Amino acid sequence: AMAACVDLGLQRQGKPEDNRRLSDAALALGFGTQAWETEVHGRLGRQHMQAMGLPAATAEPAAGAAKRPRLQASAPRRARELSRLTLHVETPDQLQGIDESNQVLASYDIVAIVPHSEEALSRALDGPARTAVDVVRLPMDQRLPFLLSAQLGRKAARAGIAFEIPYGLALRDAATRRHLLAAAQQVCAARGPRGVIITSGAAGEAALRAPGDLAHLATLFGLTVREGWDAMQGNAEAVLLRARGGSSGEPGPLGAGEVLRAATVGRQSPMPLLISAVGLGHAVITNRYGHMTSRGRPAP
Repeated sequence: AMAACVDLGLQRQGKPEDNRRLSDAALALGFGTQAWETEVHGRLGRQHMQAMGLPAATAEPAAGAAKRPRLQASAPRRARELSRLTLHVETPDQLQGIDESNQVLASYDIVAIVPHSEEALSRALDGPARTAVDVVRLPMDQRLPFLLSAQLGRKAARAGIAFEIPYGLALRDAATRRHLLAAAQQVCAARGPRGVIITSGAAGEAALRAPGDLAHLATLFGLTVREGWDAMQGNAEAVLLRARGGSSGEPGPLGAGEVLRAATVGRQSPMPLLISAVGLGHAVITNRYGHMTSRGRPAP
């Protein structure tokens, strides 16, 4: 059987029932692992701390549950749901304090940045931020403000940071679609196919597309159909492995039905994960406490 796919770009809605419908629709298409995105413009502060690990906000936490995010064991036919922070970096000084010791970042499972200048991206890939950032998304809804050079792509590869292509932009107007395709081709050329992930950026069910369609759409980005599948499977799982501290090197594709074979909890902790899988999209990931917290930190 084909491994389940990963969508790290679902947009959280105001009503829990809307989130659940979106999650269920993505799951029905084959996206068994999903991340709910919180976007921040301006300087990151304590007010952006993720309070608890119920990304879709569809249920109340159990009595006495630790109020911090965690990767939770999914109920039957429920997706593995994660939290994601996306920080827009308009000026390089916004990167001050963005490193692996930042507790706001540590409260999310995945950290992404949207650099709005070449200097911001270069500073993120060279400085302490590279240890905290898992994903880079360029502002692809407009003409890119800078050329993504092969040198920047190599820096990202050395740091193990993936680049994201949000296919939902292709469903907007013709001008946005042209900007997306041009930027995606730059990303695939500079970063290489093993360092690219494809996400939806979906705020509703109508914006979702099936993985098979997306694998063919990826040929317009400069990928092969097989590399398009990898961008929703192995490459995306490699982002999760990196976020948990299991690897900081070049992501590589996982074959169908494979699970993560090696991981450690936390960027500084050697505690091994126990992984029980029913396909990639329904993995139950636990540590010795019976669960795993955001970015690999065990809850008490």
